[in-house]
Amino acid sequence: MAVVLEALIAMPALVGCAWYAGAVETLDGPQSPYFACDARRVWDMADFIQKVKACSQLLNGVILAMKGSVCPEILITDVTAEGPMEKFLEDTLVEVRAFDTSYIEVYTDSENIITDLHCLFLRK
Repeated sequence: MAVVLEALIAMPALVGCAWYAGAVETLDGPQSPYFACDARRVWDMADFIQKVKACSQLLNGVILAMKGSVCPEILITDVTAEGPMEKFLEDTLVEVRAFDTSYIEVYTDSENIITDLHCLFLRK
């Protein structure tokens, strides 16, 4: 998850976005304040990524990137393998979902973001 987030925050299309996280659960216990089922503003993505790296295992979580600073009104309750296979909100530029300890999905309407991620991870 941390590697995906690092790639995303470096993309020109996402610079200056407001980031939000919710339903973040780790094997080490709740990641307050992001454990709540509503999306909370992440003021420092570098710090958030370091916390993700420091946890022994990420179980679940949703991270959203939006233009501007309007807090998304969303309850993140269906973050499971059986959950919806689409973006939660139309206004998000990117939605990243981690679930069941081994799946990470990235949702976006931006072809450039998808292409950049594909190229980045295909090279590795």
